[in-house]
Amino acid sequence: MKKQLLKISAVLLFAFGAKAQITNFNANAFSFEPISVEWTSNGTHNGASSPGNIVDAWTQVDGFEQSNGQARTGTYSMLADFSTTIPVATPKLQTWRSNTNKEGNFNFDSDAGSDVNYTIMGYVYVDVVTDGTFKINIQKNGGQFEQATINLNSVTPGTWTLFSKSFDFTEGDGADYWCSVNFATLPTINAKIYLDDVSVVQTTTLSTSLSKIDGASVKAENGSINVTGANLDAVYSITGQQVATSGLASGVYIVKISKNGKQDAIKVVL
Repeated sequence: MKKQLLKISAVLLFAFGAKAQITNFNANAFSFEPISVEWTSNGTHNGASSPGNIVDAWTQVDGFEQSNGQARTGTYSMLADFSTTIPVATPKLQTWRSNTNKEGNFNFDSDAGSDVNYTIMGYVYVDVVTDGTFKINIQKNGGQFEQATINLNSVTPGTWTLFSKSFDFTEGDGADYWCSVNFATLPTINAKIYLDDVSVVQTTTLSTSLSKIDGASVKAENGSINVTGANLDAVYSITGQQVATSGLASGVYIVKISKNGKQDAIKVVL
């Protein structure tokens, strides 16, 4: 069923009143929805030439395609279909490649004067138990900046699983940042692997935090994390490992919540 698309305004958080945010992030493109994208300089991919869909536009190495077979939100997601053949070359997307309208470029805009915490995240879906390591990289000027990875053997087939990585960043430099998507290790088991709703959001650090989702709040105390007014999707340690919601040691955690198609990522301290 077609659901409401993610809106980047719904997931931006502001830390202690500092002017810090992600700008020019095209949430529609990073949900793999656009079906007519103009691009230049990147040739023909998957048998398609410009204009084409957003996955065509971003393809560097063939193997990914836009698909309506599964979608966490909207109509489409990105699919790596290894159900019959494991490719020799690792499929790869480079989001700067839609360089006519720059659907894959974004900026860190901050004058906070100190580190601001951000999180890169995405949702992955597999149709059968499989292996391999999937990753989303934030990049700048051809070099890797930050990376979120997930071991696919940790994903339960038939469910969308969130994976993420949090990092600190001090000042925006006006440069374009972009993402690449590929496998650190290719699966050896035939499977269909989908990706949807990639986002880069600012996170906050509070023991009790109100969310940008109306009526939602997150509270961390006595080794437990509780959410009111929204769904608690997952809790991650600061190193990116998914953890339980109770029996937690003192430290910093990322809490992912959602409600009615909106999402938030909140960093809390126990």
